[in-house]
Amino acid sequence: MKKLDEPKAIFIISGHAGDEGGDYLKKIKTLLGISKIRYKFVGKYVNSKRRIIQLPSNNGPVRRRVYTMWDAYRNSDFILYPTKIEGFGNQFIEAVYFKKPIILTPYPVYERDINSKGFEVIKMGDKVTTVVIKKVKELIDNPEKRLAMVEKNFELGEKYMSYGWVEKKLRRIFKEMNFEPTMGIEPMT
Repeated sequence: MKKLDEPKAIFIISGHAGDEGGDYLKKIKTLLGISKIRYKFVGKYVNSKRRIIQLPSNNGPVRRRVYTMWDAYRNSDFILYPTKIEGFGNQFIEAVYFKKPIILTPYPVYERDINSKGFEVIKMGDKVTTVVIKKVKELIDNPEKRLAMVEKNFELGEKYMSYGWVEKKLRRIFKEMNFEPTMGIEPMT
């Protein structure tokens, strides 16, 4: 974000300290404080269901809105995915679904199962290079190029990551096993 030098840009962290634990979150907060970039931790405002909650307060109950990750995706310009270890990557699929450009550190499952499918992403190593910054700025400055990228990724997502794709794959596996499912899988139309 600092190298990007976009004064209006805000780095949003929408998740909670999960698998990484509290120490990782403390490290991120420290690094962000030192960096002097604009950032917000919004995890306490994000949950699985949109609603209004009441919090106890000395001055009486305080109401706070809670949003979903879908809201976070809708209101983002880019999805940054700097992971080294990840499963298949629900965040990747969600970013494709919401038609957002993806900046990621290639992780083993991405390299093995996703990279060969042709998705357009900005790959970033351990260090943010001038090449990465140039690619991000190009997408900021060129809405047509950004739109073409996310539309292509969406089409590839439908082709390789949709329920229809999973169903076809399961049917092929079942057929190879000479297994005829009798419940749960309706014939494709």
